[in-house]
Amino acid sequence: MDFDSVALRQWSALHLALECLPVGLSMVDAELRLVAWNRKFLELLDFPESFGRQGVPFESFIRYNAERGEYGPGDVEEMVRQRVALARRFEPHTVCRRRPDGTMLEIRGNPLPEGGFVTTYTDVTEREQAVAAAWLSEQRYRKLVELTPEAVFVHRDLVILFANDTAVRLFGCTRPSEMTGRNLLEFIHPDYHRQVAQRLGALAREPEKEVSLPRMEQ
Repeated sequence: MDFDSVALRQWSALHLALECLPVGLSMVDAELRLVAWNRKFLELLDFPESFGRQGVPFESFIRYNAERGEYGPGDVEEMVRQRVALARRFEPHTVCRRRPDGTMLEIRGNPLPEGGFVTTYTDVTEREQAVAAAWLSEQRYRKLVELTPEAVFVHRDLVILFANDTAVRLFGCTRPSEMTGRNLLEFIHPDYHRQVAQRLGALAREPEKEVSLPRMEQ
């Protein structure tokens, strides 16, 4: 097998690997002209097939996006100028951009030694939706805990991480920041320290059981 045949097979294998990637990929040279890409790149950014050819200027992609409102309202030429100037600095970058259709793309640009970029485009819509849902759930839970008439506090190794308003009042404080970061035992009379340690130990061993702190006389 001659050298050209080996090189052709290697290139074919590389091309196949690029096409099978679950992320979009593009490469531009030092003059910011497209030199390599995969189909996922065109699909994720909804570019026309005519953009899938060598030599297409980076500026053409930016102008196409600006004209269809991908970057929001503003002067198209100014948007193109700013983004091209930023690209010519050839600095590594990672940005998340929400497309008008709601898709969230994570774009990572990695500069090449002799100029240019290899850039990956990943659809992170589901990930971002999961993060947003978790944040909303946390906020709802926090609101519920803050409004409950029961004293609620969270600690790790007896260091208080969170306390609701009822707990703050119970322990004679005026705001949560007076409790967080402090040892729980600071707020409990020394006579009850052993009982607290025993009950917290029982809770750690059998978390399914409800374990309350000892009731202290006022």
